[in-house]
Amino acid sequence: MRQSNEFMHKTSLPMSRRRMGASAVRLLLTTTLLLGSWSGVGQAQTPDDALVAAAKKEGQVVWYTTLLVDQAVRPLVAAFEAKYPGIKVNFARYNSGELSLRLVNEAQAGKTQADLVDGSLVPLYKTDHIAPYQPQVASQYAKQFVEEDGRGVSFLMYVLGPGMNTELVKPTDAPKTFEDLLDPKWAGKIAWSANPGLDGGPGFVALVLLSMGQDKGMEYLRKLAKQKLANIPAASRVVLDQVIAGQYPLSLVVFNHHVAISAAKGAPANFINMEPLLGLTHVLNLVNKAPNPNAAKLLYDFVVSEEGQTVLRNAGYIPTHPKVGPKIKELNPLTSGFKVEWMSAKRVVENMNDYIKIYNELFK
Repeated sequence: MRQSNEFMHKTSLPMSRRRMGASAVRLLLTTTLLLGSWSGVGQAQTPDDALVAAAKKEGQVVWYTTLLVDQAVRPLVAAFEAKYPGIKVNFARYNSGELSLRLVNEAQAGKTQADLVDGSLVPLYKTDHIAPYQPQVASQYAKQFVEEDGRGVSFLMYVLGPGMNTELVKPTDAPKTFEDLLDPKWAGKIAWSANPGLDGGPGFVALVLLSMGQDKGMEYLRKLAKQKLANIPAASRVVLDQVIAGQYPLSLVVFNHHVAISAAKGAPANFINMEPLLGLTHVLNLVNKAPNPNAAKLLYDFVVSEEGQTVLRNAGYIPTHPKVGPKIKELNPLTSGFKVEWMSAKRVVENMNDYIKIYNELFK
């Protein structure tokens, strides 16, 4: 453990990806942005004296996260440790595929280290690596942010759609509908992430099929493929940075809060509310058989509380707590009124491989 609280792994546990099955690993590595969950056992309790005392007796909690460390994790950790002195939060950051594999490795080796996780862990819902847990505050959340099977509460929401360079695209020239993207003037000028996740090309494929239906959606996607979109082998944040730098005037799949953060710093960036937009949720869960279950529950409850959600709000994210809106209220579809297609865990499990296949066949 470093003084910075960052949890470092110096050994590798014995398990290959093949033991998980090729299809399971592929889904783990591709559903990067629909944020799945792990949970501890039992009914949620408010952070009463007994839970706090039990958590302090454990003295620490280990959190595997997919969040940006400096932007989100460190501020949350600092706020939690200030509120509950004597409980140290140790964390390690992974992408969702890495995190899932790590957790499976630990469980199969009988050496579970993580207590709390977040990320795109949907394929593990059917395994014994997760168990139901929902804090009492779940009753205050909108239904799309509470897992139907009791596996957790989404503590962040993400909205994805097109982003543009305002120095290269005038507001009057910006595309306003999916059909506008088929205009010949956009040929070769649109970029998106080539990552096989919902923040890349497959995410837009999913959005089109969900909003248009299979037949009309496929017809549209075949037309869009003729526009020769640029596949960037990087995360959507990197693609947005390339748009801001003027390498491309437009990207189809970027996070609206990323655009807002960049624009606030003076970047020539604007998000286009081309409805419907793609909505994703980020669920925080406890690990089954967590070494420090009480401290994990206490941290979980803090993250989804008004206090924890305010920390995330101040970091530029879109909280899901009904009493904590984003710094820029227009980012929240629930209060701004723009239409969103929410990508549920069930949809990801059932359809993600199809979205990737269509993307590869038409756009690569």
